[in-house]
Amino acid sequence: MSIGEIKRLARETLKASYGKCALAILGLLVFFSVLTYGTVLISNYIQNSGLTLGIALIESLLYLFVLLGMYSYFLKLSRGEEAKLSDIFGPKEKFYKYLIAQVCIILIAVILTTIVSRILMGFGIKAFVHDGINSASSLLLVLVVAIIIYIPAIFIGVLFSQLPFVFLDNKDMDLGALISKTMDLIKGSKMKYFLMLLSFMLWYVLILIIGLLIGNVAIGAIIGIVCGLFLLFYVLPYIFLAQAFFYSYIIEHEKEEIGKDAKEE
Repeated sequence: MSIGEIKRLARETLKASYGKCALAILGLLVFFSVLTYGTVLISNYIQNSGLTLGIALIESLLYLFVLLGMYSYFLKLSRGEEAKLSDIFGPKEKFYKYLIAQVCIILIAVILTTIVSRILMGFGIKAFVHDGINSASSLLLVLVVAIIIYIPAIFIGVLFSQLPFVFLDNKDMDLGALISKTMDLIKGSKMKYFLMLLSFMLWYVLILIIGLLIGNVAIGAIIGIVCGLFLLFYVLPYIFLAQAFFYSYIIEHEKEEIGKDAKEE
């Protein structure tokens, strides 16, 4: 199945279930807004750095919890199953496994990114950029260096991109098997998944370009609000659904490969 076919299925499902998709995004937006405002408000009244760190960790935990719920919600929509808001905000069975796996993945990405950045700094990139920071070539170098530094994090993100879906379908798996299955599923499809996500980024780039071309502040503000709503209530559910259909595609591909192996034996 091509990227175009996956996106077509996502668009068709979005069109057929737009009310449910919009409601989920609205719920997510309200939740994140309240959570962010609440943590900022509490942090302003707390001078203890340890407590502030604790609040930030709880906030991150809640983000992971609700995002897993969003994956569950849109996976059900992609399968034609009944999706409820309780799938997003309700309790998650064996959530601790998913949390531990995500923490491990984040740590790996941070370590690899740090190693790459240290290597680049060892070649004197930092000094070169600092000396010529006002030149166009220096700005281009900064961009190139930033891309190189985050390549490991992007690779790790793609490698473990199917973890939410694998966990939702295999909650009884132990942690090692869960991570192993996640990596096995995406094998041979990493570039396709990356290109699919990259195609969605073009929406954001296009809207950014439109914003830069608009000189009038009032018109720019109106266009900004319209574009923001478009990204939230169309592009975002579109991405969630495309990810869900991509997961279904690689699951079917895995079954076909297993069937071929069985026939050969």
